[in-house]
Amino acid sequence: MRIIRSGDGRYRTEAYSSKNGENFAVFEKIVNGTVATEFSMDGDVVDQIYYRSNDPVECIKGFFANREIVSEIKIDEYERYDPVEVRGVCPSCGKKSLCRELDLVEPSMIKNVPVIPLYVCKSCGKKYYSLNDAYLEKLIDRNRELFSEEETAELEKDRMETAKTIQEYVLRIFASKKISRLKIGSK
Repeated sequence: MRIIRSGDGRYRTEAYSSKNGENFAVFEKIVNGTVATEFSMDGDVVDQIYYRSNDPVECIKGFFANREIVSEIKIDEYERYDPVEVRGVCPSCGKKSLCRELDLVEPSMIKNVPVIPLYVCKSCGKKYYSLNDAYLEKLIDRNRELFSEEETAELEKDRMETAKTIQEYVLRIFASKKISRLKIGSK
């Protein structure tokens, strides 16, 4: 697998096939570790993992060790980072100028990465969040200890209903901050 390391220390993979279709990943060394973010080709987050390690190459190997991608990792150096292209238009102004909020910040300055991905329109400044079903499922699976026994039983009984309830909670939280949900691509 070919990976591009940019001058700002971001690592971006080429496209690869996964069970969710074609994806790519970006690895960013932040203040206290490394964040691995997997995207659909539309620019929507399908997975995001925080590693305590400050070694992005180690994190890349760990990230792909758990996936069915078996190939040698080759890292090429490029000065410029190509931000994640978000396919879609801003619901507020109608322009194709959406970007991932983290792409607007130097990785070495990032202290906290939001669990729910944030996007921004570079034209009008409106903020959005995106939480698709694939990413929500992974969040639920990785954070089972946050659920009470009753919630865990409900999750086992009706996973889709639990996910729908969590989406509703997230919607209320972001609505109170006047941040709308952005549906990216076909997901």
